[in-house]
Amino acid sequence: MTSASEHDAVSEQDAVSEQDAVSERGAPRPRRIEMAAALRVLLAVVWIAGPPWTLWQAVITSAGFFGEQPSQEELLGSGRYLHLGAAIALGVPLLGLLLAMAVGDRGATWRWLAACVLGVLAAAFLLCLSRGYRPDPAPRPAPAPVHCRAYSGGYSNCPGG
Repeated sequence: MTSASEHDAVSEQDAVSEQDAVSERGAPRPRRIEMAAALRVLLAVVWIAGPPWTLWQAVITSAGFFGEQPSQEELLGSGRYLHLGAAIALGVPLLGLLLAMAVGDRGATWRWLAACVLGVLAAAFLLCLSRGYRPDPAPRPAPAPVHCRAYSGGYSNCPGG
């Protein structure tokens, strides 16, 4: 009987060690899942609030107050805000998607995939808006005036001799 109880004890230890190995290598631990969920919530807040905030900043930066036109620097700043909004609209859902896939959450993966599609649309909209915030190109300098001077005793390129 001693051998049977020893066999049961050894098989029980093997089962516990196999279970530990599965939890270490297989499914993620609950704390990791909780941290990933909290990070995804934070990403969602940044994704929802970030692009509208950058759009607002672009509009305010380039708004003409008291009849003044925005300067070239203000237009460049507005364009930068719109590019930042486009980067947030594209990048944050992609990070959320990768995080959801890493922990194996299928529901979150589908939600972040839909957010990626919406992010592409929002980024396209912001990038189209940024085209209107490009500063005017620098004016070309006027060509140097050409004066005709007649030289005595030599060849002259002046019209009429």
